Amino acid sequence: MYYQTQPRTLVIKTKSWGGESMVVTDANSGQVLYTTKLSVKKPHVVIQGATTGATVGTADFHAHTSRIDVAIYNHPLTLTSHGMLKPSYSVASPALGNENITWKNEKWSKELDKNAVDSRGNVLARMIENDGWTRKGVGSIELLDPRVQGGYGLDEMVVMALIFFHQAKGSELIQSISG
Repeated sequence: MYYQTQPRTLVIKTKSWGGESMVVTDANSGQVLYTTKLSVKKPHVVIQGATTGATVGTADFHAHTSRIDVAIYNHPLTLTSHGMLKPSYSVASPALGNENITWKNEKWSKELDKNAVDSRGNVLARMIENDGWTRKGVGSIELLDPRVQGGYGLDEMVVMALIFFHQAKGSELIQSISG
């Protein structure tokens, strides 16, 4: 699908060397939109709106399954894993009328180059991992579909992407949580 609007790009940076906290900024304005942190206690990931401090989303990892329990504005969702060799996760998207959205790896070599794809194969959003993560640079999120460039759709895509970034960046902490 070809979108008439320009993609919206958000930049993800860590606030600490270990990746326990991250900030998300708008690439054009530099405004901080979201903050996140990891914890060994549930919820394992907390995503907050930067201006209000209100919790936008949370995630809980599990010791014996790759399933991830998510809540966006206290609405429970489940990220369901599909396979270990080429991992992808699916979720019923409230922002898109409970349509099934699958986050798929774009490249074998980069765990975090993922596309959020709808049931018709349209790419809604794209996660892009920085090459050789810098001390604080992690990557970015390109929001391609207008339905996910603002409001609840934006919150939903950002929460999912941040969970994947935290899953990779904070893997040692997450392994201690779920292992």
